[in-house]
Amino acid sequence: MASSPNASSLSQPEQDPAVGVEAIISRRGSASRLPSMLCWAYALAAVGIVAVMRIAGDRWWVATLLLFSPRWIWVAPLPVLVLIVFLRRRWKLLRPIIISGVIVLFGVMEFQLPWRQVVSHGSGKQTLRLVTCNLHNIESDPNILNAFVSETNPDIILLQDYTWQREPLITQQRGWHRYPYNGMYVASRYPFGEFENLLSVDSRAVEYERLGLLLGNAHCYVVDMPGGPFHLINLHLASAHRSLAVLRQGNPFGPELMAANSERRREESTAISARVSEIGGPFIIAGDFNTPDDSPIFRDAWRGLRDGFSDAGFGFGTTYAKHHTWLRIDHVLSNDGWRCIECRTGPDVGSGHRPIIAVFER
Repeated sequence: MASSPNASSLSQPEQDPAVGVEAIISRRGSASRLPSMLCWAYALAAVGIVAVMRIAGDRWWVATLLLFSPRWIWVAPLPVLVLIVFLRRRWKLLRPIIISGVIVLFGVMEFQLPWRQVVSHGSGKQTLRLVTCNLHNIESDPNILNAFVSETNPDIILLQDYTWQREPLITQQRGWHRYPYNGMYVASRYPFGEFENLLSVDSRAVEYERLGLLLGNAHCYVVDMPGGPFHLINLHLASAHRSLAVLRQGNPFGPELMAANSERRREESTAISARVSEIGGPFIIAGDFNTPDDSPIFRDAWRGLRDGFSDAGFGFGTTYAKHHTWLRIDHVLSNDGWRCIECRTGPDVGSGHRPIIAVFER
């Protein structure tokens, strides 16, 4: 008697070998395309980050958060992608990786080359050496600050968030002229006067303070140098510290505070810029702008002025190195009456801010 076929074998249709091969080939094809997809996706993401910060920064709170967030994190994928390319021997993918690296280095991280120094040389005219730094009151280390100031031997020192316990020792020597006022400090080897407060307290400023946020300061002086007088502005714009802290804590009030701070920095920048244009003549503006140079606020308000680090600096020019954030929010600007021939940052003095040393040629 013939045996009946197994029931389980009857219920399972015979698998086509070709279908299994096609599935394996499909999976291998997807895996082979993955490195290419990752490399080009990273390049597009880098372009997108730059575009969002430059277009929507300080206009949309999400983009503003990107402006003030650590930018070094965008470098992290690069070594991983390079490793994948070498392991897979996909040399053609080096092209998008190089493109991404250039965009991240120069567009996101704001790496600067002293290109103006390459195309022009010093004329040997009168020079001015200037130091500026935000001390964050007593957070700064006077020993580091004094050592840096003694080493650089500046002609002018501008300090923000100043307290009398942090006055540089060099400025207490004979021949220095000093003016501390309302948390701001200016010391010069040359006599100066004609103080003017460039920011008045109006109803909008009062409303801003009601939100628990700090207003900015900007003081203008006339410095009498042998080559002729010029205007010097010591500046500290409204800080974004509290609004950023509230935003990162997930507080629903955070976006409103961030928008308020952006609007206040825009108002202060516009007001100072307009007043400086009215004053005219050669001038230098230095201090804590609390604004990266790729922010629309910075580009709009200070259009036409020369950025010392962009002209004569080399590297990232980090001036704020706290909370894992490396940003250039302190600046030294000038008009055509001056040309910056050297600009660099010093050590962290304990406040989170690094001093800037800038040398100008008249």
